[in-house]
Amino acid sequence: GMPEPERTGWVAELERGRNFNALCGACIAMNCAFLVFAADREMDNYDVDDSGPSRAMQCIEYAFTAFYLCELLLRLYVHRFYFFFSADATWNLLDSFLVFLGLLEMTFTLFADGGGPSLNPGFMRMLRVFKVVKVLRVVRGIRFLSELRLIFKCLLGSLLSLTWSLVMILLIVYIFALLIVQVLSQELKLQKNTLPDEEMRRLADLYSSVGNAMMLLIQIATDGLSWATVFDDLSIIGGFLQWVLVAFVVFFNLAVWNIVTSMFVEKAIKLAKPDIDDMAMEQHIEDAQDADELTKIFAALDDDNSGTMSLDELQRLMTHPKFHDYLRVRGIRIEDAELFHKMLISVAGDAEEEVDISFVVAACLRMKGLATSMDLHALSYEAKLMNKKHRE
Repeated sequence: GMPEPERTGWVAELERGRNFNALCGACIAMNCAFLVFAADREMDNYDVDDSGPSRAMQCIEYAFTAFYLCELLLRLYVHRFYFFFSADATWNLLDSFLVFLGLLEMTFTLFADGGGPSLNPGFMRMLRVFKVVKVLRVVRGIRFLSELRLIFKCLLGSLLSLTWSLVMILLIVYIFALLIVQVLSQELKLQKNTLPDEEMRRLADLYSSVGNAMMLLIQIATDGLSWATVFDDLSIIGGFLQWVLVAFVVFFNLAVWNIVTSMFVEKAIKLAKPDIDDMAMEQHIEDAQDADELTKIFAALDDDNSGTMSLDELQRLMTHPKFHDYLRVRGIRIEDAELFHKMLISVAGDAEEEVDISFVVAACLRMKGLATSMDLHALSYEAKLMNKKHRE
């Protein structure tokens, strides 16, 4: 999406706040429960001519629509033009579409209740479409839950793979169905004088076309029909078609389904990987937590509360169990406290014998993990610079 400038003000803080998002999520959850209640009520009263929603149910529906409208207007006020072109543009467009349909349905309902012209079948079908589209409000709740949002992202990202998988499955089913229908038609012609008429008609009805045979094989592949039943039905024809059916079942269960599953798993793993912004945010949060913990440890051993670290204090810090465990877990090794203290003084360029605690914390965080290529190049550059100064 387009980069959006930072929004400030109490309205922007409210829109970004956790309480506002929690309120929106709670409203969506209540709306979903209300939709279930309304659908159950309509089903229970399907045989009643005038079984529309009661006045109280209509008021509740209007209240939900009003809340969604206020939420949409608030977000539009904060984000303005970027509302439809930001990283969340897809969700924002869905919200706008659902709010528009809610307002349209409310308008038509009020028009009908107000004694408007008689409702023709087309108008009633439009109202039914509005009721069906309400189900999409459930999808809005996904944006407020990161795990569900990740799953939804994986599902959408796998649509292309799903399409080609369905094409391949239909192609394989078509080949086996065509083979079965061709062989079965020839066998029925050859054995029409020996086979019972009832069995011939039953097989002819089951495999009357390639489409019917494909549907039968799809039911077998998806466990909608036991292949043992079909295997027994084909026994009167001969063993060839039975072996064809067995080959189809084995090939589908051992090859096709496993390959399709592996494709979806691989696609989901790729889509589930965090992007650069998420990784940078996680690293920033981890560094901030580490810095806060180190600062607390240093401040506890700062006897004179000067906010600096002397050599004696640093040596005592090295024997502190919590600090030692912290360094060991994070891959930081400081073998010589005196050498480390001198190095900090040299880097800080301070003539005094004490180093600011914040500088020590930054140095410890810098030493996390292994040395990078940039660290080695910087060290080589500094060595060359020192050598040049020494010659001069």
